[in-house]
Amino acid sequence: MLPVLLMEPDSYGKRRRYSEILMEPRRWLQPTLEDVKQRLKEIRNYSLDHLDELVSQLTASLAAYPEVEITFARDAGQAMETIRGIAGGGKIVINKSAVIGSELVPTLVASGYNVIESYYDQFEPFDNRPSEYWQLPVMTFESRFQSFARPVDLATLRSGSIQKNGTKDFLGLLGVNAISAQGTVLMLQHMPNISKVFEQAKELILVAGLDKIVKSLDDAIFQTKCMAIFGSEVLPLTLHGKAKRESSIDELPFEIPPEQTLASIHLILLDNGRSQILQSPYKELLACIDCRACNGACPAYLSDKPLTPSELPLKFRKDLLEIGTDLSESKGDINKPFMSVEAKKDEIWDCTTCGNCNEVCPVGVKHVDTIKALRGSMVMEKAVMPSTVSRTLKSIEDRGHPWRGTTLTRTDWAHGLDIKTLAEDSDTDILYWVGCTEALENKSVNIAKAMGKLFKLAGIKAGILGTEESCCGEPARHLGNEYLFQIQARKNIELMRSYNVKKIVTACPHCYNTIKNEYPDFGGEFEVINHTQFIANLLNEGKLRIHEGERRVVTYHDPCYLGRYNGIYELPRQILNSMSVIFVEMKLNRERGFCCGGGGGHMWLEENHSRRIGEMRFEQAIDTGAQILATACPFCLQMFDEATKAEAVDDSLKVMDIAELIAESTS
Repeated sequence: MLPVLLMEPDSYGKRRRYSEILMEPRRWLQPTLEDVKQRLKEIRNYSLDHLDELVSQLTASLAAYPEVEITFARDAGQAMETIRGIAGGGKIVINKSAVIGSELVPTLVASGYNVIESYYDQFEPFDNRPSEYWQLPVMTFESRFQSFARPVDLATLRSGSIQKNGTKDFLGLLGVNAISAQGTVLMLQHMPNISKVFEQAKELILVAGLDKIVKSLDDAIFQTKCMAIFGSEVLPLTLHGKAKRESSIDELPFEIPPEQTLASIHLILLDNGRSQILQSPYKELLACIDCRACNGACPAYLSDKPLTPSELPLKFRKDLLEIGTDLSESKGDINKPFMSVEAKKDEIWDCTTCGNCNEVCPVGVKHVDTIKALRGSMVMEKAVMPSTVSRTLKSIEDRGHPWRGTTLTRTDWAHGLDIKTLAEDSDTDILYWVGCTEALENKSVNIAKAMGKLFKLAGIKAGILGTEESCCGEPARHLGNEYLFQIQARKNIELMRSYNVKKIVTACPHCYNTIKNEYPDFGGEFEVINHTQFIANLLNEGKLRIHEGERRVVTYHDPCYLGRYNGIYELPRQILNSMSVIFVEMKLNRERGFCCGGGGGHMWLEENHSRRIGEMRFEQAIDTGAQILATACPFCLQMFDEATKAEAVDDSLKVMDIAELIAESTS
């Protein structure tokens, strides 16, 4: 009989030594989070690098189980033919597997099948929203390693139940989490939905994406447990939107006698574009284990927007394969269950490129790079984009900045600060790269003014490019126009070289990240310093002195492009703690910090549906009881300034950049 093992976290079991729960005792004595991630990556990489070999091994192994009927489905269309042939027109009960939900369910529903998702059978209908994500308990690495109950042999469970009760008139369609090359299937459940389907279904179809085949039973068990461990914090989010339960298999009668129930199990091995993705630059997407940790980290998903990061590899597979190709020559049927990228454009533009999905992914899938590639395809190959994107790109091209309609000039902020342009005097200590937002947006010019004051107080001779400064190009790259980005980058590099610029200070993390990490690809090698680094150095050297003042309560928001992209977390806190303030943290901070909603070009995109991300983050700041929300980014400053109006907080919570706070407190 085909071995099908069910893994289930035992929430009542003792917390055993976690070195014995997941890792091989002789290999690891005291596993860390990084140890676990490393082994998981090794398992996934081996599977993807040896797919043909593993498929052959699995096929040979399954020949020993005559009750197993195997179908190799090239695409979702072939899988559907198999399902129709078995299900007829009856009910189909599914689990919460991505391979089922994203690749097969849309077609099943469109074909008129009554699809029941049994996962929610255990929950009473509810009308209220679940708790905000940031209010949920944060699970430590150790707490996730709770003991698992002994795996349940589902085939034996099914056999015993059939003999006792018979079955119910529905087809069980279940996605598997892993399958070993030796023929053992692994499935994971948090609620008793899968075991009930196995016991009660008249017939069973198991569906495994080819990428879920692994080398050994140990690897299959490890991979399945990792799905539970890394996805544990996201579980409450899956209940959102399930206020109405339409049907339950518990309500169905046992009406099929044992003698009319087939003992066979159907196994569909589904390709559906996976083999093509393996040969593409997006191979790493198939390393995904469907833990969905990325969803719980995504501000777009958490604000109820259409984007679901965990579904990127499935929803956009066809589009990724077509990037850089003649779309008219596209071949294959993998597009059948999917919409075109144009139809899913809202999802593409929902991403703020905050990188939190990349941060939490245990196998290192780079969702943001995928989003940027899809945007690039839409903008540069298909010329399909929201009107706000088109206008922003046009403004950069025509004016050298994205702020259409601004009445400010590049140098208005510098009046009275004795700062000259390099054209006037190139003999300076540093180039202050102001950036478009600090120069041209009314709220953010206060950052530039504060920096000008600090340069003067510290005796630093800073110069600016003034009207010669042009957008660093970051918005163009993140909005899909790589060509425009490269034009901007090369132009700026050439200009700075002409002035023999060596050291650059900037208060914009987006400019900082671009000039520091991306300009070198085009020959732009400069020493680039963020303003928090610069201010910290001035304080340490005694060039700035903080005077005592009113002790206000301050919290700090980590800008994504300063923290997550460049690892600068502690310096801003050190600066704040050196001042006369009472510092409090928001619950989501540092690596777990929540985006302001302004990245990825969203400073110039409208959030036309759902909740505004900046307002969600602002609510988190309000929860701290702080009087000042400090940040270190003009984008964040702008987004939170807008949130103050929406939340109607008056002056009870002011939003300020660190440079402004220091300028107020120094002499």
